[in-house]
Amino acid sequence: MRRFDWVPALTLTRPSGRRYERNLLSLPVSRASPAPPRVSIMIGTPETDRCECGASAGPLGVCVDYYHAVLAEEQGDPLMYRWHAPVVCAYLLQHPARAHQKYLDGQFRQLQLFLDLGLDAMLRLAAHQVTRNKRGGPGFDVAPLAAYAPLPPGGPPPRFRATFRDLPAGDGGFVSDGHPAYGRRIEAIAAATVESWLALR
Repeated sequence: MRRFDWVPALTLTRPSGRRYERNLLSLPVSRASPAPPRVSIMIGTPETDRCECGASAGPLGVCVDYYHAVLAEEQGDPLMYRWHAPVVCAYLLQHPARAHQKYLDGQFRQLQLFLDLGLDAMLRLAAHQVTRNKRGGPGFDVAPLAAYAPLPPGGPPPRFRATFRDLPAGDGGFVSDGHPAYGRRIEAIAAATVESWLALR
């Protein structure tokens, strides 16, 4: 009889959100082998095929799957990485349950600056903050963002006209039709994000 020293646990999530565990039979290992990490999956249901931002799942999954794929791809593409800041701000504002609440107002204002003055202005602001931090400046400099609307209370909005699951991910990745086209899509997501939040006022 073959001996199994451990059986990995699989955490399943019901549509109600309640989690429960089931044991899966593993391959035989020696006692010296470390136990594998726990695996967590969502049971496929209509409820889990819809993102918290209101978007339905796309070919890659829900928005978080697109977001992680974008972050992974931009690590190997310096031109694509230029849009990192608006990507992060827009994603967290569309999915605020995944964000630190105290930063959302600043991220909302940064998106407005991006839409108003463009990507280069947002990159200059980021460089300014890095330089300020290296010199021991006190926290985030909010002065460049003071002219922009604060994050309205009462959010998040129920839906956005453009989301991350709308990004096409072809054989060439998210920039298969070029970086300018990718940038326009990120700008459209940023605009939809600001638009929906401002509609709460």
